[in-house]
Amino acid sequence: MTLISFRRSTQIFLLLLCFCVPLNPTRAAAIPIDLDSFAEKIAPEIDKAGVKSIAILDFVVADERPSELGWYLANKLSDSIVLKSPATLIVDRMRLEQLGLVSFPTLSPETLKRIGTTTSADTVVSGRVEIGPEGYLLTITLEKVSDGSTIASVTHHLPHSRVLD
Repeated sequence: MTLISFRRSTQIFLLLLCFCVPLNPTRAAAIPIDLDSFAEKIAPEIDKAGVKSIAILDFVVADERPSELGWYLANKLSDSIVLKSPATLIVDRMRLEQLGLVSFPTLSPETLKRIGTTTSADTVVSGRVEIGPEGYLLTITLEKVSDGSTIASVTHHLPHSRVLD
């Protein structure tokens, strides 16, 4: 058997193996991360409060530090709010990063005003992610920049998924 025919036989065998071996559905299925239903919960609050523009900060994890998970979920929520509340302007998250305004463990009135002045946002969205055995508990808070009052605070459960784990 020549080297070329051996390679060809090996390629065919591997191809057949890929199609014939059943995949474990729990491992193979990536649950899509859909925050549209979460955005639907807060869209009426955004509209009722007359919010014109929002700065969405990276979410923090339980120990009050930023994480890639918090960054990812904040981006997904930003995309969902754009769809569910199209009249509201979302401050570009890259701009927030360039200005060094992506994450704060706590939002003081001074921090809110600084974000508002720098970005022209009238509302800031901050969030916290708690990781548990059943999934993720996401709690977000919308705060007015002008006086620090809370417009809404909403929680949402997300199941574990390969995307987030």
